Amino acid sequence: MTFGKVAIVSLTKHSTEKARALQGKLEGSTLHAPSKFAAEAGEDALLFESVKERLASLFPEVDGLVLFFSTGAAVRVLAPLLRDKKTDPAVVVVDDLGRFAISLLSGHLGGANDLAQEVATALGATPVITTASDVNETLAVDILGREFGWTLEPETNVTRISAIVVNAGSIALVQETGEKGWWTRKGPLPANIHRFASLEEVEGQEFEAYLLVTDRIPTGKFWEERAPRTLFYRPKSLALGLGCDRATEPGEVRDLVQETLKQRRLSPNSVRGVATISLKQHEPALKELAAQFGVPLTLFSQEELNAVPGIENPSEVVYRYVRTYGVAEPSALRLAGAEHLLVPKVKSRKATLAVARYSFSEEKAHGVG
Repeated sequence: MTFGKVAIVSLTKHSTEKARALQGKLEGSTLHAPSKFAAEAGEDALLFESVKERLASLFPEVDGLVLFFSTGAAVRVLAPLLRDKKTDPAVVVVDDLGRFAISLLSGHLGGANDLAQEVATALGATPVITTASDVNETLAVDILGREFGWTLEPETNVTRISAIVVNAGSIALVQETGEKGWWTRKGPLPANIHRFASLEEVEGQEFEAYLLVTDRIPTGKFWEERAPRTLFYRPKSLALGLGCDRATEPGEVRDLVQETLKQRRLSPNSVRGVATISLKQHEPALKELAAQFGVPLTLFSQEELNAVPGIENPSEVVYRYVRTYGVAEPSALRLAGAEHLLVPKVKSRKATLAVARYSFSEEKAHGVG
């Protein structure tokens, strides 16, 4: 895991010397030390008189804290600052001699487990990690696919299903799309986790919990009854290809996309990219739609679109206007690198939409691109 701002805080003379050595190995980190140990801290250190005041100012501003404290002192000084595991920084505690790096706070979501490993490697120390999923070498359901940008929903089910996983309950893990390289532990998946390639494969089979890596929204009584025991992971897997008349209202394009995804039971959280013909690069409706999904608007030339096979609805009318036999369908296919459309061209009065699904190799990816 890559950290943004990491602050290293020492309390004693010995720990300040250790902290200074660590700072040199943690890129972008800052060292905070008591003023009385300025000589040991070095010229670049940020000195303080009150450690409580310094931590109070650092806590909401940094991504990670490495505290050369006892665990008891760390707990006491941080307790008034704690808010929420989604926003609290990762906290790692290191003993005065640098022998142990303890993941104390925000182990998974905040990344303290990873930071503890990094600190331990830098110091030649022993990492101490106590989260149940790590100790038992099983899935951490709250961060599965996070490095790829997967969206987890609903968060209200995380605690319940995490308990089922770490207590070796029976788990159905369905992956229909998304990056394949999410299992990074040395051994195989635990025996209580059963893998499936589609929602249809698992329907009718009873498990204690269901982990669904998919861009689809399942329907029917089977999934409705299991909703409290189900977590969805939404990979960035859908490519939207769009065409529109000049000056089409943004609302028309937005409604076309929203209604189509709803009808086809596809998750908006899985949209990874929007594409169109380069002639439409200045259309406000298309630019606004891409901004709505937080993705770039990718542009293809006529030549690039004409070279795409697999168009299901070629149009002579479209060719007369823009010199391609389609805009929405070839844009979606080319953006996704797909051979087949997930949703062939659909129309509103002034806009067209097609959807394709990205393919994912067995290799581990690094982000969503």
